[in-house]
Amino acid sequence: MSLDTPDSGRSDTALGSHHGVPVCPRCRLRDAFSIIELLVVIAIIAVLISILLPALGRARESARAMVCTSNLRAQAQVVASYTLENDDAAPPRLVWITQEDGRLDRFLFNRFLANWMGEPFPPEPGTPLIVPQGIWRCPEIRADQESLRLTHQGRIHHAPNQYLFGILDLGSPGARPFVSVDKPRGWRSKQDGWGRLTDPWQPSEVIEVMDNVRTYHERFNHTDARESFARSLDVVKKASSAEIENTGAHESLGVRLAVFVDGHAASLPDSSEYWEQNPAEYRSPARGEVVTLFEAEIRHFMYMVGGTGRDGD
Repeated sequence: MSLDTPDSGRSDTALGSHHGVPVCPRCRLRDAFSIIELLVVIAIIAVLISILLPALGRARESARAMVCTSNLRAQAQVVASYTLENDDAAPPRLVWITQEDGRLDRFLFNRFLANWMGEPFPPEPGTPLIVPQGIWRCPEIRADQESLRLTHQGRIHHAPNQYLFGILDLGSPGARPFVSVDKPRGWRSKQDGWGRLTDPWQPSEVIEVMDNVRTYHERFNHTDARESFARSLDVVKKASSAEIENTGAHESLGVRLAVFVDGHAASLPDSSEYWEQNPAEYRSPARGEVVTLFEAEIRHFMYMVGGTGRDGD
């Protein structure tokens, strides 16, 4: 007698079993994520992204700062080559040239040296402005941000020390050139007018060129980029000694990138805690006037104030 039943031909799988073990059909749904579990996973991923993105952005900015620092070192090498070929005279930070038709051409520090290298900047289409290229650019400044580094004389991404590099006025054709280097009030120079990189008695402390800043004057409600640096209030992010605020290219890093007379580069803080500390009174050798100066501005710019006195009367 056959013991087969009508269902005897159905497999265990069809009956909802696995290897002879019965399986509840509804239990199979537990192998998938629920909507709540998916939302939790998405939320965790979103939190991780929000944490990582600022870190990645800071890493990218740090990489651009390294490129900017490399450009500054290269600029210092160009300055050194210029001084070697010109009897130790430093290049001018600004040149005025009067053309025969009376038109006045202006050459800032970067444009002058780029021309001297034989690598002039191409003009910007549609305007008489010149856009810095190559080692004279800060990679943090995009093409649509060139106006942030616009001065009355042109565009410049890195500004020189005002007491090392002078102004050259070639005047009209045939006229005698005039050159001058600024000094703090009361510290007159016995030089021939040209700045010299051999003058600072501590070349590792004196800044040669620094990342430029855009300056907002609260009193005049006016913004300009700097063509040179001379005082702490020119550098510090928010100067307490005056109603001035400076904005650099590496704001989120809180630094001002600089190259020094001896050729090394460094990142200096942009805070008043660094630039406006240890004020002291100094008497000028020429006029005997007493002025109050900060330690950082003497170390990094006014080498003749705290030096050996070679530069005074």
